[in-house]
Amino acid sequence: MIFAGALTFILLYSIYLILLKVYWDRIPIEGIVTSDQELKVSVLIPVRDEATSIKELLNDIADQNYNNQLIEVLIIDDYSEDGTKQIVQQAIKELEIAIKLYSLKELQAPEGKKSAITIGVSKAQNDIILCTDGDCRISKDWVRNYVHQFLDNNINMVLGPVVFFSEESSFVKLQQLEFAGLIGLGAASLEMGAPIMCNGANLGYRKSLFERVQGFDGNTNIASGDDEFLLQKAFDESSDSVRFIKSADALVSTSAKHSAGDFLNQRIRWASKWRFHKQSRVTIWAILVFLFQAATAIGIIGLFFMTKPGIALGILAIKVLAEFFYLKSVSEIMGVRLSKLEFCILQVMYPFYIVFLSIISLFIKYNWKGRSYK
Repeated sequence: MIFAGALTFILLYSIYLILLKVYWDRIPIEGIVTSDQELKVSVLIPVRDEATSIKELLNDIADQNYNNQLIEVLIIDDYSEDGTKQIVQQAIKELEIAIKLYSLKELQAPEGKKSAITIGVSKAQNDIILCTDGDCRISKDWVRNYVHQFLDNNINMVLGPVVFFSEESSFVKLQQLEFAGLIGLGAASLEMGAPIMCNGANLGYRKSLFERVQGFDGNTNIASGDDEFLLQKAFDESSDSVRFIKSADALVSTSAKHSAGDFLNQRIRWASKWRFHKQSRVTIWAILVFLFQAATAIGIIGLFFMTKPGIALGILAIKVLAEFFYLKSVSEIMGVRLSKLEFCILQVMYPFYIVFLSIISLFIKYNWKGRSYK
């Protein structure tokens, strides 16, 4: 009876994956932006201990295929304990772009990313705010692609794709595939009319929107979720005002985790925020994902106990094919190579990993930027 129920859920999960691919494919691929129309933008970067990476990101912003005089860069330092501030101060002198540095410590503001973003928005001189993280790299047309979206006055928020830097490590390749699937999920669920997630490393919105929905009010005590809680507020205010940029020119790249401990800690942080969402669509989705993955884990285990596993193998094969074609479609846009070896490993490991992560995230503390959270 348990195995029969699990197989039913696996079939439902397969249908869900097919729907994700259908809705992902429905999102139009953005071509090369050739418009000469330009708007003033504020690039907001909250940082904490990003001395090894912040200069490269600032170089990327200064090298945009865009009029630098229309860009202001706001660096908000979240109590860094390395040389981040000094590197930014040197970049201010060297780069031909307006960079402003604010310190939460000097402003006697609360610590944390949400506090940094709130300060940054308040200091921004322009209505269009583009957000990324201090450990990211951006393409030369990143600003131009966002501005092209915001030329539509009805658009209040734009979500962008994020990828991990390519590396030969199988561990990183597994993360790339999983992450590509999550980015695709965020885009496809938005297209479905029930957005689930986005990534704050590649996000744009209007300052006026942030002020209307009162920023992070209602979830300031939650360490993570600065991106997704704001997405839910923006979508609830006006569902037609949120858009995803399906374009390789709008990609933001960041580093994967290189140790199992760092990876698990990051995923616990991501998973910990689901129980704080107020929208029923997010709660229902989180429960269904847990049930889908638990059913898949049961189905895999069940193969070793069934005398006639043919039906179970067939249903699992349908699920594998559905997931393969979904990830293939997403990976092509994201520039991620869909390795068959890593894909097969993911099929076996991922259900058990999700079930384990979902449970321990309810009880285990996680560390983020040198701070411990529950």
